Amino acid sequence: YPLIGETLYVLIIKPVLLIAVLITNIIVVVAGCREKHYSIILSVIAFYDTSTILFSTIYTISTYVAGNVLSVSGCYINHLVGSLAFIFHSLSILTTTYLACQRCVICLFPFSGPRICGQKTTVVFSIVSFVLITSMEMPFLLVR
Repeated sequence: YPLIGETLYVLIIKPVLLIAVLITNIIVVVAGCREKHYSIILSVIAFYDTSTILFSTIYTISTYVAGNVLSVSGCYINHLVGSLAFIFHSLSILTTTYLACQRCVICLFPFSGPRICGQKTTVVFSIVSFVLITSMEMPFLLVR
């Protein structure tokens, strides 16, 4: 029964997972913004994770619909949301790794670490990583 399993995944499980991730990340951002010493990096990770599941859900549904009705290879929207899902997933991985490195530096250097790994460094890292990942994926978007 592979067709029933695929339909169940595409039309029920994936959208429910999208809603669960969206609600969880909204709670993380709202609860975190109330804290005095809230790290902006947690909000960035929540945004990247939500964007990843959103674009991958659109990709899955469009692939399912286009695969049953049209040719998938000719759909530019399918190609675009697949690339956006890749970009945001890669950014989520990079930002989570940066958070782990940031925590390690703060533990190793308790006096100078917080100064090195401040909000300014986090914003610069987020912007640079977004530009680099997007520029890495840009040739695949322009060739199509």
